[in-house]
Amino acid sequence: TSIGFLKDIHVVHYPKDEVYSNICEVIKKDNPTKAIPAFQIIPQRISTSDKQASTKAYTIQCVKTDATYLGQILTQGSFRLSPNQIFVPFKFKATKPDVFLQCIRKQNDVYYKTWVIKVEGLQRAAMDHIKPSILIQQGVFHVVPTNKLESHGEWKIMVDQGKCAFIHRTLTTMWTKLVNMIPPDILGQAPTTYPSPRISSKKAREYQDSEPDDDSYGSLLTTGTEVSQEAQEDQNLNEPPALYSVASYAAAVLGSAISLDSAQISSPTTSTHSEWHTEKQELEAKIQKQEAQMEKQAELIEMIQAELQEKLSLSHDLQEQLAQAIELAHSRDQRHEEMMAKFERLMSLQEQQYQHPQEEEHSFLSALDDNPPTTPSRPTKPNKSPPTKRANTNASP
Repeated sequence: TSIGFLKDIHVVHYPKDEVYSNICEVIKKDNPTKAIPAFQIIPQRISTSDKQASTKAYTIQCVKTDATYLGQILTQGSFRLSPNQIFVPFKFKATKPDVFLQCIRKQNDVYYKTWVIKVEGLQRAAMDHIKPSILIQQGVFHVVPTNKLESHGEWKIMVDQGKCAFIHRTLTTMWTKLVNMIPPDILGQAPTTYPSPRISSKKAREYQDSEPDDDSYGSLLTTGTEVSQEAQEDQNLNEPPALYSVASYAAAVLGSAISLDSAQISSPTTSTHSEWHTEKQELEAKIQKQEAQMEKQAELIEMIQAELQEKLSLSHDLQEQLAQAIELAHSRDQRHEEMMAKFERLMSLQEQQYQHPQEEEHSFLSALDDNPPTTPSRPTKPNKSPPTKRANTNASP
């Protein structure tokens, strides 16, 4: 479950592994004998309840059973001091909506204000010796490694854009002194792929900022987010710059990738906020158009799925009819076989009956040949003469 987000941390330039390590270090310092609850850091979009303001920030997620305990740890001890006061509980969205809104605006202000100065040729052990001297410079927020640490020993020094030129000149002036603070044996351990320690960017800048944020944790956040009256009332800070507001989806819509590590970027003008706001509106219009197209595609997919379901149902019916037809054919075959068997028995019986009378007739004739029949003699009677004819005595009158 997500328990809150981290303000004053740039989700693009500040590696989440570094954020995780720093938080664990502070927790271990405050609770040396207790185990650190398992948690992870995920970049997400955060918004107010009314969706009128949003930002992009790291969120802290943990198992639900550890949520209350971890939330207490992140709002007590060293986390109540300004350098580490970065955790904003999600419960403030409902219980302290004004504080939650100001934290979102503060996080968006991070993206508008921060510039980056890059240095290279320094492994972690070497940076540990000069990092404190860099961080004490007014306007320096964070010093973090880049994804080129292993190959070039590259680091980002994130600074306030208004002090960037001054900090750059200061670092350039004191760079030799800083390098001399590193023991030679540590410098000698640098990989052969590393260049000599140097400031690699001249006037490079990227968006970021970090303003440190002192009674209840909510009141601490309230005072800690009062960057300026102008920033509090600036409606443009309700959304991060267009570069970060919907970066991944916008890149997909526009079909182009936005480079976040360009070597040099020109300084913003006074109209930058309005330009970003216009660009954000254009992006939102394009996103709405894409959403409309996606809705049409979704309707088409639903129609196809309905037709497919109908065809599947019809196919099922046809399968049942085919199974019945096969069963009927099988039954007819069995009946045909039974009828043929009966027919064969009848033919066999008739054939037997046809052959038996001939045998009887043959035996009868044979018996006649062996015993010819004898006719008995008839007795002879003497011939009698017919009676004499009487005379007619009747006389006519």
